[in-house]
This record gives sequence, C-alpha cells and structure tokens, in this order.
Amino acid sequence: MSLEENKEIALQFVNGIVGLCKGGDFAAFAEKFVDCDFVSHDPISGDGNLESLEKEIDSLRDGLSGFEVTINDMVAEGDKVVVRQTIQGTHQGEFMGVKPTGKQVRVTEIVIMRLKGGKIVESWVNLDHLGMMQQLGVIPPLGQDEK
Repeated sequence: MSLEENKEIALQFVNGIVGLCKGGDFAAFAEKFVDCDFVSHDPISGDGNLESLEKEIDSLRDGLSGFEVTINDMVAEGDKVVVRQTIQGTHQGEFMGVKPTGKQVRVTEIVIMRLKGGKIVESWVNLDHLGMMQQLGVIPPLGQDEK
C-alpha cells in the first residue's frame, strides 16, 4: 500500500473510534480496520490485543461524553503512520479508575500505527495522562501542593 493509502486507513481508523464512542458495532469496525493478530503497546494498560482495544474504546465511550478527536499532524513512512492528535470530552462516567467529575478534558496523544495489507497490525500509544489527571483534579498542577 502507498503512504497516502496508509494515511487514509489511519484517518478512517481514528474516525471509526470516534464513531464507536457514540455507539456502533465494534466487530464491523475491527473487521474493516484491525488485523486479527493486532498488538497494542500502551504504557498504562500494557500490551494488549483486539479484545483490550475494545475495552479501551468502551472505557472512552463510558467515561468521556462528547468524545472528539482533532488530528494535528499525520506522517507516514514505510509501513507506519504517526498521528499527533488532541482528544477531548466531558468526564461523565468512571474513567481510568476516576469517578465522574463533570470536567472537560483536552489532552494530546501520539499514536504510531503499523499497517499490513490495509489493516492496523500494531500500535503504540502515548497519551498525556498527567495532563488529563490534572484537568480532572486528581493530581495537582506541577509546583502546587495538594489541598
């Protein structure tokens, strides 16, 4: 596949996740975009597979209402596509072990996707978890004491 085709698949994948957060069929999404041997590398949840991807999407849907993604940059090289994006939503349900706060969150994330045969076979995710926890009020801003 060409670099532009890989970028288009990555864009559709990201948009598909947003769609799933508003309701949708994970099985159909996965069949279209994700290889059955998919591996996800995430510093928080650890290495995962297709089942853990579904759980992460469920967590986003249940925890952040109005979930949206803005793609800031997309770069392709070889069989990989790198996406720098901003995610946002309102914390209306339990998310990452945090009870609902009703607060808006807006954080950056970098995702590297490896593609093969038009599907995502591996991904690496780096989300600004610290910034998210600070926005939720779980962790005080740097340089400030807890109150």
